[in-house]
Amino acid sequence: MAATAWDTYAEQLMDQGHGYPLWDPEPTGNGEVEIGDVGFIRRGRFHRLFSARYTADHPLNETWGVPDDFVPLHIANGFIVEKQSAIASDSLHSGSFHKLAVGGEVHAGSATDISLLYQCVDDKGAVLVLPTKHANSQELLETGGVYKYIQRNHTSWYHFATEKADILVKKEDIIFVTGWTKTSRWAVGAFASGGKAVELSLTVGYEAHAHATFNLSSSTGSSKSWYQHSGPIPEAVDNDRPLSGQRTSERGRGRGRRNRGRSIPPSRKLDQCIFLRFCQCKERLRGILPSLLPKVINAAAGPKDDERDGEGDSESMSPQTTVESESYIESYPRTPQWYNPVDCVLDHILQNSDASVAIASTTDAAALARSMSTPVQDLPSALRSQGLDMIVSDGGRRCSGGGSCEVIF
Repeated sequence: MAATAWDTYAEQLMDQGHGYPLWDPEPTGNGEVEIGDVGFIRRGRFHRLFSARYTADHPLNETWGVPDDFVPLHIANGFIVEKQSAIASDSLHSGSFHKLAVGGEVHAGSATDISLLYQCVDDKGAVLVLPTKHANSQELLETGGVYKYIQRNHTSWYHFATEKADILVKKEDIIFVTGWTKTSRWAVGAFASGGKAVELSLTVGYEAHAHATFNLSSSTGSSKSWYQHSGPIPEAVDNDRPLSGQRTSERGRGRGRRNRGRSIPPSRKLDQCIFLRFCQCKERLRGILPSLLPKVINAAAGPKDDERDGEGDSESMSPQTTVESESYIESYPRTPQWYNPVDCVLDHILQNSDASVAIASTTDAAALARSMSTPVQDLPSALRSQGLDMIVSDGGRRCSGGGSCEVIF
């Protein structure tokens, strides 16, 4: 299967350390991304099902309502860390992109058109351009209480998504948002293949509404799998709604697309989510069939030197696993695949422990990659070849006593 623009982009920029890179940062029709959102990612865009942080009658929960027996997760302000100017740069790019030159044209009021020149030294690569050179972030401090809340409610979230909202989604693809990085304007581009030795020039106009011009040049003359996208789309044009009950209603962003529209003021709200942090939960299949298959584990692993003892909400930030007594086999419908480095962490844990449920996050995946001195895109092979400690926990608390709760390999 050919690599998509959104998967290539996410894979190439995951090592930036800000979370999961979104190819399409624009909010859906029911508002911008917020901490506590429960939803899923399709074609590089986040779609909210509901907000677990607010009550059932909150405006963020108007589209589909909330699951049965819904109880909001109380998040004290002290558990949300906000950072102004989390990114203060004109661009972020993969290691395969080398910046050759930076230029700009100054207009009245110190407004500037940005001009950048890159060379790609590998087949794949990606770049994010921030015309305002500014992005803010918020991040939830992940505690044992958060993990327990996810584990307790994940099954009901899945039934809510597939039955009430009528969305075609795999259970493990439902995520809980723990952080975001947002800007007001952006342009993105990615080589899915054939990028080696290609020079890329980019000009982003300050006054035009997210107007971005990409130009490619290569001495080889070979065909290139280049994708580009910029935003935000003018409100007069962007009437996009959240995914409806029709399973085919998702809208992607195509190759070589250029947005055109009216100009916007430079002070536009920072509601474009360029990076997303999230937690993900995965369960082991139960019944006769799994016993006939190779052992597969979908939980979370933490580097040995990152382990910390803790109780309840003071639990370690390393991924947690929880144990349930349910035994069943659930068949998943065919849904779009997407690049997600958290998956390999969950799978690795379930393959190497007796845990029935695993919870891990984008923060965990990035931390594991750093501890192994490997790019996030190479994390699956690194997990197979290097030893890690895993903590099997009960409801977010580390088990004490006995050797069955801790697996070292």
